[in-house]
Amino acid sequence: MKIHEYHRPDSLEQAYTLLHQDKHNALIGGGGWLKLSKIRIEKAIDLTSLNLDYIKEDTDTIRVGSMTTLATMEQHFLFDTLYSGMLKHAIHQVMGEGLRNIVTIGGTIMGKYPFSDILTPLIAMNCELEFYKEGVLPLTDFLNGKARVNDILVELRIKKDKGIGYFKKIAKTALDFAILNVAVSFSEGTYKIAVGARPSRASLATDAMTKLNEKSDIKDFKHAAKTASESLKFTSDFRASEHYRRTLCETYVLRGLKEVNPHED
Repeated sequence: MKIHEYHRPDSLEQAYTLLHQDKHNALIGGGGWLKLSKIRIEKAIDLTSLNLDYIKEDTDTIRVGSMTTLATMEQHFLFDTLYSGMLKHAIHQVMGEGLRNIVTIGGTIMGKYPFSDILTPLIAMNCELEFYKEGVLPLTDFLNGKARVNDILVELRIKKDKGIGYFKKIAKTALDFAILNVAVSFSEGTYKIAVGARPSRASLATDAMTKLNEKSDIKDFKHAAKTASESLKFTSDFRASEHYRRTLCETYVLRGLKEVNPHED
């Protein structure tokens, strides 16, 4: 990564104006993952002075500023019981503590990284994003490309649903990227199944969810897990084969569904 100029704007409008002056200008969050790239940045725009590092609670929503680090979220009490602590559990498995003190939630979301362990549980929850110009958008819509990528993410909004959650990261070592990660949630009578690091970006297993939510019986869990492994796209890379990832998906989706099942066997 090479940076020609460094700027620290005092307002969102100033940051937005700088961003749109040149296609080679870029926002700098924590910069943890950006350091791995070889891109040339004409003007690096640091958002540190815009007071976007916060975690606030409304009646039914947790609001997280885009410059909030993963470590701050991991340590905050509001995430202790949210979906059984699923998001906190996922954050704790992101590399080491030193990196979690640098990486921001905004950079994680805007990067849309296929290896992300955070996007998977987030899309299994009820989340929205607030952009400076675009306004409020569901997280899933943003990840599916239904929002401009050259806008500024202001905050993440997570609904305080009384849900049950499950997250599993499969990796060769604790500090390695995931071979696969799986998040399963149950809230207000609805199951959500998300699978990431396939090795492509996290996605909801919509076919499996639709069939399962039409008749959410524990006897249907095995069929839903198989549907998830068959309907989602998996590929091979140096970490694992396509077949192995499909097998992991079916196994851990089934375990997740049993874990969040609110009914007695």
